[in-house]
Formats: sequence, structure tokens, C-alpha cells
Amino acid sequence: MSGGSFNYLFQAELTLMQGLVEAMRDRLRDLGQPEAAARTDCVVQRMREINDLQVELETIWRAVEWNASGDSGVDEVEEAVAKWRIK
Repeated sequence: MSGGSFNYLFQAELTLMQGLVEAMRDRLRDLGQPEAAARTDCVVQRMREINDLQVELETIWRAVEWNASGDSGVDEVEEAVAKWRIK
């Protein structure tokens, strides 16, 4: 496998703890703490946004990682960004 300059960031689980944060939110609700549960839910929502953004940018991040590792040229990055722009 090529790449690695960014430790394969394009495929990393950026929100690895999302399930635990959701469980914390639910427990706060169970304990009668709706305000704290609501703020914790904000974290959950942002984690979902991060997941969506990562999926959106995955091809670009991969191209940049391969470029930084010397496995591809800048043309691949430009192509990935161009495809992303037309989505």
C-alpha cells in the first residue's frame, strides 16, 4: 500500500468515540439532566458532521497523502479537487 505521510488519515476513524458520547448523552437524559444531555447531543451532531465531511473529502485527502509520499503527482490532487467541486 502506498501513502502513509498522514498516517492514512483519509480512512481513519476520526470519531471513534461517537458511540460512547451517545451513551453519555442518553445516560444524562436518564438521570434527569436534559440541559447537559442537549449540550452533549451537540457533540454527537458535530461528530456526525465530521463523518459526513470525511466521506466527502476522502478522495482528496487520499490524493494529497499519496502526493506527499511521492507516490503521485500534483495532477492527481488537482483532479480530485476538480471532481469534488462538481458534486
